Amino acid sequence: MIVRTAAVALALIAAPVAAENDIVVRGQVLSKEEAAAQAKAFVQAVGIVSTVKPAARWVDPVCPKVSGLADAAVAARVEARFRSIASAVGARLAKPGCKTNLLIGFTNDADALARQINADDPRQMIELSNAWRGRLVNGRTPMRWWYSTEVRSADGQPPVNAPLPWLAISTEGGAEGGGGSATNNDAGGDSGGGYTNSRRASLISSNAKRAIRTATVLVDVTLAQGKDLDGVIDYAALVGLAEIRFSGEPPANSVLALFAPENPVYGLTTQDEALLKSLYRLPLDRQGRYHRGWLVNGVTKALSGAE
Repeated sequence: MIVRTAAVALALIAAPVAAENDIVVRGQVLSKEEAAAQAKAFVQAVGIVSTVKPAARWVDPVCPKVSGLADAAVAARVEARFRSIASAVGARLAKPGCKTNLLIGFTNDADALARQINADDPRQMIELSNAWRGRLVNGRTPMRWWYSTEVRSADGQPPVNAPLPWLAISTEGGAEGGGGSATNNDAGGDSGGGYTNSRRASLISSNAKRAIRTATVLVDVTLAQGKDLDGVIDYAALVGLAEIRFSGEPPANSVLALFAPENPVYGLTTQDEALLKSLYRLPLDRQGRYHRGWLVNGVTKALSGAE
């Protein structure tokens, strides 16, 4: 994964340097009913999972790299905070000197950089829908990101060409198992390829899991000017550790609303952290509807103070 960014002067508000593990998560305790409703809406809004397609996460250790910052000390601070968040939610981290698979790039013109990347190496954005690619290369947003993913067997074997188990749709309507003939439709072209059948027999396991292979997060310093640096890092951590694909307005009570007007969000919230922790605990080799329920349950417990 090659992304070129020009060295830029940091135009964000640099908050006092905190200890590496000093991550403040903000939120309020809700009733169980309120928490369940908010959790369901949040999981649906971020687009992390659908009824059909399961969630993806990092399976291999994450090797982050920060580029585009002229001040090495600030770049080190960004990486340290990202690593602290990743460790706190359960993501595996690669050792220093590893091969980069997640890049956080700071640039003065993310539009131009995204267009350049798309022109120089379109394969980096091959999994994106036309609408999402259009927002990346033509949008005016402070943060933009994309992923490459692949499907592995439940045993972790590399992918081969084979029908994806969660894309068997009954021609009589509804999901798989409802009778009628089945077809395998790769909606959106972002499945990450085929999968390898697991050696294990299971009535629960789908025998396949989706894994994030690479992620790129671009921070437009000009458009992000005036925001707290730690909040920007938290935003990058959320979209870098989970496959976030929301459209329209960002969900409320989330760091994803960091740049929304009149929204008092400054960093990771309770539901953001709960989403990531639940994602890194769930068994990947399950259908999407199982993942959705797991994530909603995890966020509900956190919002209601049940965990």
